[in-house]
Amino acid sequence: MANRQYTMRMCEALSEQSEVVLYVEKLSKPLPEIYEFYGVRPSFKIRKIDCVWKPRSFWAAQRFARYIASEEPSFVYVADVRLLRFLKMFAPKENYIYETENLPSEIKRYVTHVNSAAAVICYNRFFKESLVRIGVNDDKILIAPSGVNLESFPLQVSKETLRQELKLPLTKKIVMYTGHLYEWKGAESLLRAASLLDSDMEVYLVGGKQADIERILESGKGLSWANIKMIPFQPPALAPKYQMAADVLVVPNGCGSENSSYYTSPLKLFQYMAAGRPIVASDLPSLRTVLSSENAFLVRPDDARALAQGIRNALSDNREAARKVERAREEVKQYTWQKRAERILKFVSEENAKSQKI
Repeated sequence: MANRQYTMRMCEALSEQSEVVLYVEKLSKPLPEIYEFYGVRPSFKIRKIDCVWKPRSFWAAQRFARYIASEEPSFVYVADVRLLRFLKMFAPKENYIYETENLPSEIKRYVTHVNSAAAVICYNRFFKESLVRIGVNDDKILIAPSGVNLESFPLQVSKETLRQELKLPLTKKIVMYTGHLYEWKGAESLLRAASLLDSDMEVYLVGGKQADIERILESGKGLSWANIKMIPFQPPALAPKYQMAADVLVVPNGCGSENSSYYTSPLKLFQYMAAGRPIVASDLPSLRTVLSSENAFLVRPDDARALAQGIRNALSDNREAARKVERAREEVKQYTWQKRAERILKFVSEENAKSQKI
């Protein structure tokens, strides 16, 4: 899950400047394997709480509250508004940082609890504007897009070496999508676009839950699958290798979802920028907060022909593709997890200082 990757990366980044403890409901593997699976350093602690019954947010908050009371952390980072609500009930402190994974429509009834947090973190200006409209205090909101670990994308590793390691064809042009296959992610558009591409171009979809894979297979009935390859979910630590092994990377998000159009900040987007490969992406407001015609090939969303043409352009216009790649690699340097963590810690410290003066 993307939010788990995000959590692990943020804990790693925050641990460079503070002591971090991540509390989780359960552990599926020994801790060393978990750190390795996500490709993060074991620089922060992970602790398991007891079994949580339904409603999960209520019972989890009770257990978390015990740790908050005993350990007295400087800040408590929360990414679920229902959990925040109950935490404020059982551990009524002023040091909560709330990151908005919930859409504004889901937050509306919890505005009072959100405003009681020390800071509110959101992905982009559209998210912030929507939060302000429903009553969240403007001064408490920090815009912080997702991030990337640049160390995971070494320039010296060749595309050919990675393809041999991953057992990918050496002679084909590879168009790649990595990540989940939710309907608003646009995988169906990519399938239709694949049928319009030349035979020397192969389209890879890497990742997805089984239910979403089955939906994709069903939606693709009647299409030629000759140049379409699906690879099941891979450990997050492997994602950079697949991305750097490609010739083109795609973000085919659809425009039918409010989340897709305005509020998303895909981890893959920043990874793609760091991978040094041309990006073909849907021209959506959410993606436009990071991408532009200077660093990507932008195409009309939900349009298979436009997507196919964007892919062809990225593969045929080597000079323009190289220019966009260079621009993307330069711009992504501002989106590292370390810089994101620094901005958040600085912001919450300043907000905390203001509240103490008041």
